[in-house]
Amino acid sequence: MRRKIIGILTVVFLAVLVTAFAHEEALAQKFNRVKVTLNNGMTLEGKDGVLTSDALTLMADRTANTQELSNIRLIMAKKGTAGKLALLSSCGCGAIALGAFAAAGGELSNGEEINTGQYMFGTAVWMAVFAGAGWLIGNAADDWQIVYTAPAQNSMLKSIKLYAVPNQDNSELSIGLCCRF
Repeated sequence: MRRKIIGILTVVFLAVLVTAFAHEEALAQKFNRVKVTLNNGMTLEGKDGVLTSDALTLMADRTANTQELSNIRLIMAKKGTAGKLALLSSCGCGAIALGAFAAAGGELSNGEEINTGQYMFGTAVWMAVFAGAGWLIGNAADDWQIVYTAPAQNSMLKSIKLYAVPNQDNSELSIGLCCRF
């Protein structure tokens, strides 16, 4: 009985931990490569960027660099689709090769048996070729995207008002524009 209670409490504890960790992960956005423009005009570029609700952490020159969002004007990032596309194209090639092997029933069209070792080696080579092509396409297609822009803080123009006033006999309309700086 005691083992069951300890087991149940362990499962509940782990579930709470996983839920809390997943919630924290949902609040943080991760990016493969990051370009940051600070309010003073300085630009930082790094890898492994993590954007939270109040700060950005990135690896620049092999050191972790954390900047508060109040000091940042613009954040641009690359999502890092090259690795995902390489994996997808490689797996697709492997699935096609496996399907062709299964459809052939282990025999070539002239009736000879397929040497499984040679077939697997050839499949591995083609999977590597497709992975390389997927990586190249993913790198070419992954463009910089704006993920954060600072809200405008000090605009020179405070307000604009447009007035339209008819004269006394409503025969003419006077239009006026008032800008306050």
